[in-house]
Amino acid sequence: GRLRMASFPTAGATLMPLAIATFRSSHPDVELTLVEGEPEQIVPRLRAGELDVALLFEFAGEAPLPRAVTRVELLEDPMYLAVPREHPLAEVERLRLQDLEREAWVQTSRSSPCARHVVRCCHAAGFEPSVSFESDDYQTVQGLVAAGVGVALIPELALSVVREDIVIRALSPGPPVRQVIAATPAGARLVPAAPAMLAILEGAASRYETNRVGTGPTPGPP
Repeated sequence: GRLRMASFPTAGATLMPLAIATFRSSHPDVELTLVEGEPEQIVPRLRAGELDVALLFEFAGEAPLPRAVTRVELLEDPMYLAVPREHPLAEVERLRLQDLEREAWVQTSRSSPCARHVVRCCHAAGFEPSVSFESDDYQTVQGLVAAGVGVALIPELALSVVREDIVIRALSPGPPVRQVIAATPAGARLVPAAPAMLAILEGAASRYETNRVGTGPTPGPP
C-alpha cells in the first residue's frame, strides 16, 4: 500500500513525473512519496530500508553501488557545453575540452558528483578548471553562463529548458556521460509495488531515449 521513492533533482523533473503519473493510473490505491537528494544522500537511506525505489546516477571511475542495493541501468545522460551566445566558441563546430583551458567555469558545488567529474575530465585534458561560481540549480548555472561569467558542462536531463541567450554544444570526440540507475534494496526487503515501478521507469527511460535519438543538444533559438 505504500511506495517510498527518491530521485536526484534533474531526473525528478523529467523521468519521475511521467513514471508517477503512469503508476497512479494503474495502481491508484498505492500511496506514493518522493524525496530529492544527491546519490550519496540517498544510498544510505536505501540501504537502511527507509526507501523502496531510488533514481541515482554514477560516473565511470567512481565506487560502484554497494551489494545491498540492486541496480537497473536506465539510460546514459551525456553532458553538454553551455557558452554565452556571443562567445567566440559558440561558432566552433568541433569543440574539445582542451579548448576551454583558459575559460572561467560555472559548476555545481565542489563536493557534488558532477563537479568532481568535471574536474577529473579537465585534469585528464591537462588543465585545472578555474571555477568562478557554483550553484546546484542548473537554471541558475544557465543564467550565470548567459551573464558571461563562465562556461559550464550541463547534463542533458537538465536541458529540457534552454535559455535563448546561451548555446549548447557537444564536445569532441565524445562528451562526459553519467549512467542513470534505478535502485532498490537487495533481497527480501523489496516491497510488492517496487517491481511495477521499476518496469514503468524502464519504459519512461526508453521513451526518453527514443525521443532524443538523432536530435543532439538543443541550442535554443538563433
